[in-house]
Amino acid sequence: GFSGRLAYGLPLLPIDRKGQWGDVTSGSKDDVFRGIARQLKDNGFGDSAVRVGLEANGTWYAHSADADTADEYKAAFRRVVSVMRAEAPKLTFWFDLSVSSQPLAGTSGRADVLTALFPGEDVVDGISMDHYDFYSLVARTDAQFDAAMRPPNGVGLADAADFARAHKIGFSVPEWGIHSVQGAGDNPFFMRKMFAFFTANREVLVFENYFNEPDVYIGSALKEGQNPQSAAVYRELWGGR
Repeated sequence: GFSGRLAYGLPLLPIDRKGQWGDVTSGSKDDVFRGIARQLKDNGFGDSAVRVGLEANGTWYAHSADADTADEYKAAFRRVVSVMRAEAPKLTFWFDLSVSSQPLAGTSGRADVLTALFPGEDVVDGISMDHYDFYSLVARTDAQFDAAMRPPNGVGLADAADFARAHKIGFSVPEWGIHSVQGAGDNPFFMRKMFAFFTANREVLVFENYFNEPDVYIGSALKEGQNPQSAAVYRELWGGR
């Protein structure tokens, strides 16, 4: 019953095939990715934003990449896009990262991940990046928020927006939100600052999506009464009930 445009997180490898890039680059799994594209198209989501190898700079997926596996990751990304694009040409494909307080393993520059993993403008419609108000990224002041947008030792949303402008591609934030376990919890200041950031980058921002999850592992929900102050700010600035 979902009537919006889908932001689809697509892993490149299953959990039990960590690092087995040849599964993808050899073409032996083309039918898997072709089938996913067909299912999206046939079920009314042929214009989805596909986050290929989502949060690639993390360490929690089988397709997680670093400097040593960058070439394999990029080759797999390119293979998947070529297969899915042929099946469903209205899909868009996103180079997807997570905001990080550390540089990519095997690199030294805080934002080296952007160039090390970028698969190429011919297969990328935009750069997408997830951001949560947690750990070292918690923002209760202007200075903290600015530091979270450009982490001193890692990459942030402001870096991604700049990268999108430089490469003339789109920018999106498919997951963002407060965090009630590892973060500040109900944080209306953070909500206002995120709205201001989106507004300031509106000429390159294609979409943003609040991660509304009531489960106890994150407790970020705005609709279930978990975070009433943040929910009130969201209603004020974004609209809705």
